[in-house]
Amino acid sequence: MTTINLLYLETFLAVCEYQNFTEAAKHLYVPQPTVTNRIHYLETELGQELFTRGKSGKRSVRLTEAGQIFLPYAQSVVASIEAAKKELISRSRSNLIRIGSSVPFTHPFIIDKIKALYSFHQDISLSFTEKANVIHLLRDNTIDIAFTTDCQAEAHFESHLLGTEDFQLILSAENPLSRYACIEDFTCMESENLICYKPYATSLEESLLSRYHFKKKLLSNQLGIIRNLLKHNYGITLLPPLLLDKELQTDNLKCIPLQLDIPAKKISYSLVYKKGQLPYMDELLCDHA
Repeated sequence: MTTINLLYLETFLAVCEYQNFTEAAKHLYVPQPTVTNRIHYLETELGQELFTRGKSGKRSVRLTEAGQIFLPYAQSVVASIEAAKKELISRSRSNLIRIGSSVPFTHPFIIDKIKALYSFHQDISLSFTEKANVIHLLRDNTIDIAFTTDCQAEAHFESHLLGTEDFQLILSAENPLSRYACIEDFTCMESENLICYKPYATSLEESLLSRYHFKKKLLSNQLGIIRNLLKHNYGITLLPPLLLDKELQTDNLKCIPLQLDIPAKKISYSLVYKKGQLPYMDELLCDHA
Protein backbone atom coordinates (compact mmCIF):
# COMPACT_ATOMS: atom_id res chain seq x y z
CA MET A 1 0.00 0.00 0.00
CA THR A 2 1.37 3.39 -0.98
CA THR A 3 1.93 5.83 1.89
CA ILE A 4 2.63 9.46 0.95
CA ASN A 5 3.69 11.95 3.58
CA LEU A 6 1.77 15.26 3.56
CA LEU A 7 5.08 17.07 3.90
CA TYR A 8 6.18 15.56 0.58
CA LEU A 9 3.04 16.83 -1.12
CA GLU A 10 3.70 20.32 0.24
CA THR A 11 7.27 20.05 -1.08
CA PHE A 12 5.96 18.99 -4.49
CA LEU A 13 3.64 22.02 -4.58
CA ALA A 14 6.50 24.34 -3.57
CA VAL A 15 8.66 23.04 -6.42
CA CYS A 16 5.72 23.52 -8.79
CA GLU A 17 5.33 27.11 -7.59
CA TYR A 18 8.98 28.13 -7.83
CA GLN A 19 10.01 25.74 -10.66
CA ASN A 20 13.35 25.41 -8.94
CA PHE A 21 14.56 23.02 -6.23
CA THR A 22 16.85 25.60 -4.61
CA GLU A 23 14.17 28.29 -4.40
CA ALA A 24 11.64 25.80 -3.03
CA ALA A 25 14.16 24.76 -0.36
CA LYS A 26 14.66 28.39 0.70
CA HIS A 27 10.93 28.95 1.17
CA LEU A 28 10.51 25.64 3.01
CA TYR A 29 13.53 26.38 5.24
CA VAL A 30 15.17 23.05 4.47
CA PRO A 31 18.42 22.11 2.69
CA GLN A 32 18.12 21.64 -1.07
CA PRO A 33 19.04 17.91 -0.89
CA THR A 34 16.02 17.41 1.39
CA VAL A 35 13.74 18.71 -1.37
CA THR A 36 15.44 16.43 -3.90
CA ASN A 37 15.01 13.40 -1.62
CA ARG A 38 11.32 14.12 -0.99
CA ILE A 39 10.57 14.45 -4.69
CA HIS A 40 12.53 11.27 -5.41
CA TYR A 41 10.46 9.43 -2.77
CA LEU A 42 7.21 10.67 -4.35
CA GLU A 43 8.35 9.60 -7.81
CA THR A 44 9.31 6.18 -6.46
CA GLU A 45 5.92 5.73 -4.77
CA LEU A 46 4.02 6.84 -7.87
CA GLY A 47 6.26 5.02 -10.32
CA GLN A 48 6.43 8.14 -12.48
CA GLU A 49 8.81 11.05 -12.97
CA LEU A 50 7.11 14.27 -11.88
CA PHE A 51 9.72 16.77 -13.08
CA THR A 52 12.26 17.14 -15.85
CA ARG A 53 15.22 19.47 -15.77
CA GLY A 54 14.64 22.89 -17.34
CA LYS A 55 16.99 24.90 -19.53
CA SER A 56 17.59 27.80 -17.12
CA GLY A 57 19.79 25.88 -14.69
CA LYS A 58 20.36 22.43 -13.28
CA ARG A 59 18.07 23.14 -10.32
CA SER A 60 15.27 24.50 -12.53
CA VAL A 61 12.54 22.03 -13.39
CA ARG A 62 9.23 21.69 -15.19
CA LEU A 63 6.36 19.26 -14.76
CA THR A 64 6.19 16.10 -16.80
CA GLU A 65 2.82 14.91 -18.12
CA ALA A 66 2.52 12.69 -15.03
CA GLY A 67 3.34 15.68 -12.83
CA GLN A 68 0.60 17.74 -14.45
CA ILE A 69 -1.92 14.95 -13.81
CA PHE A 70 -0.77 14.58 -10.19
CA LEU A 71 -0.79 18.34 -9.43
CA PRO A 72 -4.55 18.92 -8.86
CA TYR A 73 -4.79 15.84 -6.64
CA ALA A 74 -1.89 17.05 -4.48
CA GLN A 75 -3.47 20.49 -4.26
CA SER A 76 -6.79 18.98 -3.23
CA VAL A 77 -5.26 16.82 -0.48
CA VAL A 78 -3.20 19.67 1.01
CA ALA A 79 -6.14 22.09 0.84
CA SER A 80 -8.43 19.56 2.54
CA ILE A 81 -5.97 18.93 5.36
CA GLU A 82 -5.45 22.67 5.90
CA ALA A 83 -9.21 23.23 5.98
CA ALA A 84 -9.62 20.42 8.50
CA LYS A 85 -6.84 21.85 10.70
CA LYS A 86 -8.41 25.28 10.59
CA GLU A 87 -11.83 23.92 11.53
CA LEU A 88 -10.46 21.83 14.39
CA ILE A 89 -8.42 24.74 15.72
CA SER A 90 -11.37 27.13 15.58
CA ARG A 91 -13.62 24.66 17.43
CA SER A 92 -11.21 23.46 20.09
CA ARG A 93 -9.39 26.74 20.73
CA SER A 94 -11.93 29.39 19.90
CA ASN A 95 -10.88 31.53 22.86
CA LEU A 96 -7.15 30.75 22.86
CA ILE A 97 -4.61 32.78 20.90
CA ARG A 98 -1.15 31.25 20.68
CA ILE A 99 1.57 33.86 20.34
CA GLY A 100 5.19 33.19 19.41
CA SER A 101 8.03 35.66 19.42
CA SER A 102 11.72 35.80 18.60
CA VAL A 103 11.72 39.16 20.43
CA PRO A 104 11.37 39.39 24.25
CA PHE A 105 7.72 39.81 25.19
CA THR A 106 8.72 42.81 27.30
CA HIS A 107 9.43 44.85 24.16
CA PRO A 108 7.04 47.85 24.01
CA PHE A 109 5.96 47.06 20.43
CA ILE A 110 4.73 43.63 21.57
CA ILE A 111 3.21 44.78 24.85
CA ASP A 112 1.08 47.33 22.93
CA LYS A 113 -0.38 44.60 20.73
CA ILE A 114 -1.05 42.23 23.62
CA LYS A 115 -2.90 45.03 25.42
CA ALA A 116 -4.90 45.64 22.23
CA LEU A 117 -5.87 41.96 22.07
CA TYR A 118 -7.27 42.10 25.58
CA SER A 119 -9.08 45.39 24.97
CA PHE A 120 -10.92 43.98 21.93
CA HIS A 121 -11.47 40.45 23.27
CA GLN A 122 -11.62 40.34 27.05
CA ASP A 123 -12.74 36.68 27.12
CA ILE A 124 -9.67 35.31 25.32
CA SER A 125 -6.78 33.33 26.74
CA LEU A 126 -3.22 33.79 25.53
CA SER A 127 -0.31 31.36 25.42
CA PHE A 128 3.26 32.53 24.83
CA THR A 129 6.25 30.84 23.21
CA GLU A 130 9.63 32.56 22.86
CA LYS A 131 11.81 30.93 20.22
CA ALA A 132 14.28 32.01 17.55
CA ASN A 133 12.46 30.51 14.54
CA VAL A 134 8.83 31.44 15.20
CA ILE A 135 7.99 31.49 11.48
CA HIS A 136 8.47 27.71 11.46
CA LEU A 137 5.96 27.42 14.34
CA LEU A 138 3.50 29.61 12.46
CA ARG A 139 3.82 27.52 9.34
CA ASP A 140 3.11 24.36 11.33
CA ASN A 141 0.03 25.90 13.04
CA THR A 142 1.73 25.61 16.42
CA ILE A 143 1.10 29.33 16.97
CA ASP A 144 -1.42 31.83 15.55
CA ILE A 145 0.63 35.04 15.65
CA ALA A 146 4.38 35.62 15.36
CA PHE A 147 6.43 38.62 16.42
CA THR A 148 9.74 38.56 14.60
CA THR A 149 12.67 40.58 13.30
CA ASP A 150 13.27 38.05 10.52
CA CYS A 151 10.20 38.45 8.32
CA GLN A 152 10.40 36.52 5.05
CA ALA A 153 7.64 36.82 2.48
CA GLU A 154 5.49 33.72 2.04
CA ALA A 155 2.40 33.34 -0.09
CA HIS A 156 0.05 32.42 2.77
CA PHE A 157 1.32 34.97 5.30
CA GLU A 158 0.34 38.53 6.07
CA SER A 159 3.00 40.77 7.57
CA HIS A 160 2.50 44.03 9.45
CA LEU A 161 5.45 46.29 10.28
CA LEU A 162 5.30 47.36 13.93
CA GLY A 163 8.30 49.66 13.82
CA THR A 164 12.04 49.97 13.36
CA GLU A 165 14.90 50.81 15.69
CA ASP A 166 18.55 51.79 15.33
CA PHE A 167 21.22 49.74 17.04
CA GLN A 168 23.00 51.85 19.65
CA LEU A 169 25.90 51.38 22.00
CA ILE A 170 24.59 50.58 25.49
CA LEU A 171 26.96 50.64 28.45
CA SER A 172 27.38 51.64 32.06
CA ALA A 173 27.51 55.36 32.76
CA GLU A 174 30.76 54.59 34.58
CA ASN A 175 32.43 53.32 31.39
CA PRO A 176 34.90 55.83 29.88
CA LEU A 177 33.16 55.48 26.49
CA SER A 178 30.01 57.02 27.99
CA ARG A 179 31.53 60.47 27.43
CA TYR A 180 31.04 60.14 23.66
CA ALA A 181 28.05 61.94 22.14
CA CYS A 182 28.06 59.45 19.23
CA ILE A 183 30.22 56.64 17.91
CA GLU A 184 31.86 57.25 14.54
CA ASP A 185 34.64 54.65 14.71
CA PHE A 186 34.46 51.27 16.42
CA THR A 187 38.18 51.10 17.05
CA CYS A 188 37.59 52.97 20.32
CA MET A 189 35.74 49.85 21.57
CA GLU A 190 38.41 47.26 20.84
CA SER A 191 39.68 47.26 24.44
CA GLU A 192 36.16 46.38 25.68
CA ASN A 193 34.27 43.15 26.23
CA LEU A 194 31.45 43.06 23.67
CA ILE A 195 28.31 41.37 25.01
CA CYS A 196 26.11 40.08 22.17
CA TYR A 197 22.41 39.31 22.40
CA LYS A 198 22.18 35.99 20.57
CA PRO A 199 18.95 36.59 18.58
CA TYR A 200 20.49 39.74 17.05
CA ALA A 201 24.08 38.56 16.72
CA THR A 202 23.63 37.32 13.14
CA SER A 203 22.42 40.75 12.04
CA LEU A 204 25.65 42.31 13.28
CA GLU A 205 28.16 39.59 12.41
CA GLU A 206 28.86 40.42 8.76
CA SER A 207 28.82 44.20 9.12
CA LEU A 208 30.59 44.60 12.44
CA LEU A 209 31.63 41.68 14.61
CA SER A 210 33.88 40.07 12.01
CA ARG A 211 35.66 43.34 11.20
CA TYR A 212 36.81 44.41 14.66
CA HIS A 213 38.82 42.71 17.40
CA PHE A 214 37.26 43.19 20.80
CA LYS A 215 38.89 42.17 24.06
CA LYS A 216 36.29 39.42 24.47
CA LYS A 217 33.02 38.52 22.78
CA LEU A 218 30.34 37.16 25.06
CA LEU A 219 27.11 35.64 23.72
CA SER A 220 23.84 35.29 25.66
CA ASN A 221 20.16 34.86 24.82
CA GLN A 222 19.14 36.22 28.24
CA LEU A 223 18.61 39.98 28.46
CA GLY A 224 18.72 39.74 32.26
CA ILE A 225 22.29 38.44 32.14
CA ILE A 226 23.30 41.17 29.69
CA ARG A 227 21.71 43.81 31.90
CA ASN A 228 23.62 42.63 34.97
CA LEU A 229 26.94 42.54 33.11
CA LEU A 230 26.35 46.08 31.88
CA LYS A 231 25.37 47.30 35.37
CA HIS A 232 28.68 45.99 36.74
CA ASN A 233 30.58 47.61 33.86
CA TYR A 234 31.85 44.24 32.64
CA GLY A 235 31.40 45.16 28.99
CA ILE A 236 29.35 46.96 26.34
CA THR A 237 26.59 45.85 24.00
CA LEU A 238 24.94 46.88 20.74
CA LEU A 239 21.15 46.71 20.89
CA PRO A 240 18.01 48.61 19.93
CA PRO A 241 17.44 50.71 23.08
CA LEU A 242 13.76 49.78 23.55
CA LEU A 243 14.85 46.26 24.52
CA LEU A 244 16.42 47.74 27.67
CA ASP A 245 14.15 50.76 27.99
CA LYS A 246 13.36 50.23 31.68
CA GLU A 247 16.99 49.51 32.56
CA LEU A 248 18.15 52.65 30.76
CA GLN A 249 15.87 54.66 33.02
CA THR A 250 16.71 52.94 36.31
CA ASP A 251 20.04 51.08 36.18
CA ASN A 252 22.58 53.83 35.43
CA LEU A 253 22.96 52.69 31.85
CA LYS A 254 23.48 54.95 28.86
CA CYS A 255 22.88 54.57 25.12
CA ILE A 256 24.97 56.31 22.47
CA PRO A 257 23.93 56.62 18.79
CA LEU A 258 26.04 55.03 16.05
CA GLN A 259 27.01 57.27 13.17
CA LEU A 260 28.39 54.55 10.93
CA ASP A 261 27.53 53.27 7.49
CA ILE A 262 26.85 49.60 8.28
CA PRO A 263 24.12 47.36 6.76
CA ALA A 264 22.81 46.24 10.14
CA LYS A 265 22.29 49.71 11.62
CA LYS A 266 18.51 49.23 11.78
CA ILE A 267 16.27 46.37 12.82
CA SER A 268 12.60 45.96 11.96
CA TYR A 269 9.86 44.33 14.03
CA SER A 270 6.88 42.67 12.36
CA LEU A 271 3.70 40.86 13.32
CA VAL A 272 3.06 37.89 11.02
CA TYR A 273 -0.02 35.66 10.73
CA LYS A 274 -1.69 33.40 8.19
CA LYS A 275 -4.08 34.99 5.73
CA GLY A 276 -7.74 34.71 6.69
CA GLN A 277 -7.04 32.71 9.83
CA LEU A 278 -7.74 35.36 12.48
CA PRO A 279 -10.84 37.49 11.84
CA TYR A 280 -9.97 40.11 14.47
CA MET A 281 -6.63 41.08 12.92
CA ASP A 282 -8.03 44.24 11.28
CA GLU A 283 -8.94 45.54 14.72
CA LEU A 284 -5.62 44.51 16.20
CA LEU A 285 -3.56 46.20 13.48
CA CYS A 286 -5.26 49.58 13.59
CA ASP A 287 -3.42 52.48 15.19
CA HIS A 288 -4.21 52.64 18.91
CA ALA A 289 -2.09 55.67 19.68
